[in-house]
Amino acid sequence: MGRYLDDVINSLPAERKTAIATDSRNKFDEMLAYAAQRIRKDVDKRQAQAAKNVSTEPNPVSQAEMPSDPPSRLGVDTKKH
Repeated sequence: MGRYLDDVINSLPAERKTAIATDSRNKFDEMLAYAAQRIRKDVDKRQAQAAKNVSTEPNPVSQAEMPSDPPSRLGVDTKKH
């Protein structure tokens, strides 16, 4: 009989669950940043043009395209936890 992912995660030590949650958030941030950049490039807009379209400055557009942590560019983490 199979196990549910939630059951597996809930059985882990607290520090491991925290590490998984942090890694998940970081990967999500990277994917969102990549998607924002791809969408802008696919419609052939520069950051300044995209910012003007949404009535903001270029800096927030630039920040949206960069994850908060240094990017691994969606690479796989091979470190043992």
